[in-house]
Amino acid sequence: EAGSSDRRLGLALERSRSEIRVDGAAGNSADLVAALPVQLIDPQIHELIQGGPGERRRFLDWGVFHVKHEFRAAWPRFRRALAQRNAALRQGLPAEAVGAWDKDLLVAANAVDASRRAYLDAAGPVLSATAERLLDLPAGFELRSGWPRDKALDEALRDSLERDRAMGSTQVGPHRAELLVSIDAHPARHRLSRGQQKLCAAALVLGQGRYVNQAMNRELALLVDEPAAELDAEHLARLFAAIRALGAQVFITALDPQALGISGQPRVFHVERGEVGILV
Repeated sequence: EAGSSDRRLGLALERSRSEIRVDGAAGNSADLVAALPVQLIDPQIHELIQGGPGERRRFLDWGVFHVKHEFRAAWPRFRRALAQRNAALRQGLPAEAVGAWDKDLLVAANAVDASRRAYLDAAGPVLSATAERLLDLPAGFELRSGWPRDKALDEALRDSLERDRAMGSTQVGPHRAELLVSIDAHPARHRLSRGQQKLCAAALVLGQGRYVNQAMNRELALLVDEPAAELDAEHLARLFAAIRALGAQVFITALDPQALGISGQPRVFHVERGEVGILV
């Protein structure tokens, strides 16, 4: 929904089930995520740069989910078709049985890829500008779809069938996509130190938050855990300047609040043995 509004969200968890309610109506996890966009910067944020492709796919798809509404239907449809195709591969069924799922998979997979590309084309300049502002280095992005760029996906599926059989799972498709992050024309994971990787990853989160905020015209929530870890005073100040510019509702957790150097009068809570107290 555009603009700010009050939302009522409920989540009940039990051992065997969970219940989600959005504005009094029964919902699912996608409804909850759509109603409350939340981004996280924590001490493991560097894994967005250093970690495997799955980390960057999840990062990208968070933004795609919130901005490209067609992705919300295409991604579950793709996952269902992929699961059925993989089951046929594991059971050693003939090619006709495996290929029976290709039509649904292809339609959904191409929709997922198109949504990702359209989103990155629009959001990429904002991500780059935010990263460059924090790192003083040029940043770039490239999306690899998850199959050879010189082939359509249906051809890639046919060519990969024997390998798929040997592996027991589909080896090409958007579930194999890779978001490449470069800094100064080099892979970011090789170009940056651990502290710089954290700053770069935080910049991507903030840049994506800024773009999604603009595209949706609604406020986000940002959770920040121990931001001072592995950052010197200068880069910590840059990080907080970027956080303030985001215009989100920000929650920061830290063992030593004085080390953060936060200006203004933030509301401070103290947590001890599970009890929350208000200090300011």
